[in-house]
Amino acid sequence: MQKDFKNLFKHSSIYTIGNVLKMSIGIILVPLYTMYIKVSDFGIYSIFSVTIQFLPQLLLLGLFQASLRWYSLKNEKQGSILFTTLFYTIVVHLLLLLIMTYGVNVFNSYHQINVQIKAILYLFPIIIGLNLHEYLLTSFFMHKQMSIGFVVIMLLNVFIQLVVTIFLVAYRQMGILGIFYGQTFGLALSVVLKFIVVRKYLVFYLDFNEFREMIKFGYPLSISTVSKNFLEISDRYILSGLTNMAVVGCYDLGYKFAKLVKNIMINSFHISLKPILWEKVKDNNFSEFHTKVITYYSILITWIALFLTIFAKEIIYGFSKNSDYFSAYKIIGLVTFAISIKGLFPLFRIIFEIKQKTKYIPFIVTFAGILNIILNIILIPKFEMMGAAYSLFISYLLIIIFSFYFSNKLMHIKIEFRKIVSIVLSSICLIIFAKIIFDFPFIYRIFLKIIFIVSYPILLYLLKVFDRKEIAIIKDVLKNTKL
Repeated sequence: MQKDFKNLFKHSSIYTIGNVLKMSIGIILVPLYTMYIKVSDFGIYSIFSVTIQFLPQLLLLGLFQASLRWYSLKNEKQGSILFTTLFYTIVVHLLLLLIMTYGVNVFNSYHQINVQIKAILYLFPIIIGLNLHEYLLTSFFMHKQMSIGFVVIMLLNVFIQLVVTIFLVAYRQMGILGIFYGQTFGLALSVVLKFIVVRKYLVFYLDFNEFREMIKFGYPLSISTVSKNFLEISDRYILSGLTNMAVVGCYDLGYKFAKLVKNIMINSFHISLKPILWEKVKDNNFSEFHTKVITYYSILITWIALFLTIFAKEIIYGFSKNSDYFSAYKIIGLVTFAISIKGLFPLFRIIFEIKQKTKYIPFIVTFAGILNIILNIILIPKFEMMGAAYSLFISYLLIIIFSFYFSNKLMHIKIEFRKIVSIVLSSICLIIFAKIIFDFPFIYRIFLKIIFIVSYPILLYLLKVFDRKEIAIIKDVLKNTKL
């Protein structure tokens, strides 16, 4: 098992570098956005952006999750499966281009569309299609554990996006349209490079039988993914309807920083973990490995979430060049912990996939999504963007509670509850201390907050969250793992 943790640490560390690079675009460019883009326009950008995130998952029909399983279980058919799934995304991409272009032209003939909005609508199908190809190519990279190649390509993607976005937003004054052009160029480069890497594995055969089975397996997962993504983005739509675009802009900026916890660790962790979990299914120590992963994940993710929560005000004030954006810091803590909690979901979802009981997944996520919409409608008129944050936290917490309950019925899951409670109580205490010093002078406040962050692992050690065996494993992994 120690070897498995080394492998997990190695690849998740490398994927973390790639995801940090990807995340760095949005963060590095925040001063640019807040300087050249009005908060209300940033709200409009948010609505377009979350829609672009949502639609590819809807159109993939669960092929991303299915492909990971099929590559592991049907090794001899990897080439034809890769070709078949890419053929599907190409067909969907072409149909999107035709439908969207025709629809925009027809609508524009009756109702004149703003020039900038019209240009974004034309880019829509291009960006969505590129995302479809990107997802499936990335799944193959994950299976082959080509983490170094993933990071190199991501670095080039980031460089192109930064150059194009800065030029178009700052020098050409193109506003949010410049952001979307930057995304298009970066994605196109990434797709081309990933295709060049994987082309040698392609087998030019359309395997419709396997494709049907993949859809059959992945479709329930697709429903859950779509529901999950809609749960994540519905708050932006409801905020735009019940408040105004300026509130949406502030909420989205705060959400962007809160999502760092997902981009820095959660995505990287699960990208490298899932292939390992599928391999561990064959071993007798799967249950022990799974239990320890839940505990280690909780420790690390809480530490990152604490940092973002405790330094939320300093982060927003430091990055924003426009005081209209300052209130964004208020939602960072709650949203960060909501996203962190939901990061446990894949660790329970794998049980449904192993037992081929994926029907539970859409039920759980859809229920939470409906509840989130209801809570947003109730809480946003009273609390505005904080109402959206409260709704998100409650919904994500319920996803984990229900996921644990139902997955535990299929396969006994041992949770180290004493350690989890210690992690939760430690984080609550540190957040309370940070609230107490909220109005302290800047230098004293920063010094004390650093002490709070550093004290987190010390508190866990004193509460005996780590036993001797685990400490030895952690030391060995950090000492001997070569990236």
